[in-house]
Amino acid sequence: MAIWNVAMNDYYSNSVVASAKYYGFFVDKSLAVKDWKAVQKDLLFYGVESERFIIHSSKTQPPKTVAKGKFEGVLTGMRRRYQEKCGNSGEADFFFQETCPECRGTKLKEESRQVKVAEKSNSDVSYIPLDVLRENQRTLKRTTSQYLYPSFMNWLKKSNGSSVSVLATCL
Repeated sequence: MAIWNVAMNDYYSNSVVASAKYYGFFVDKSLAVKDWKAVQKDLLFYGVESERFIIHSSKTQPPKTVAKGKFEGVLTGMRRRYQEKCGNSGEADFFFQETCPECRGTKLKEESRQVKVAEKSNSDVSYIPLDVLRENQRTLKRTTSQYLYPSFMNWLKKSNGSSVSVLATCL
């Protein structure tokens, strides 16, 4: 890797080779990473405990030590250090924050963003303080009663307002 010094390059390449050996495949360090197979790239980038790599391995337990093949993954390690240091790390230059233009930061699928209760979307309702939701519960109950299943509405009525936070979470 061009961005690493010699010591880092040796450490990561030796760790990847040890991991590959543990999991029963070979990594040719002389090949460019772009020419590696998916399993090799997933090991290098995400490490032995990542979901991306686990799908390739038949062994359930990762090795206990780095020497035996435990490897965090380059990107996983960078992300961990970045988060641990609240963005004040050497890795900060490789990270940026950008709001998704489709969901505008709600992290909801299109179908979930289309759900409306009392003319408010799921994400809009989640930003309403619970005391305001409690004050407007009757309006919310009337509005939602025409859309939600009767059994859910019966449960909501029996709760006498104690389920407002659950309702906000469920929406």
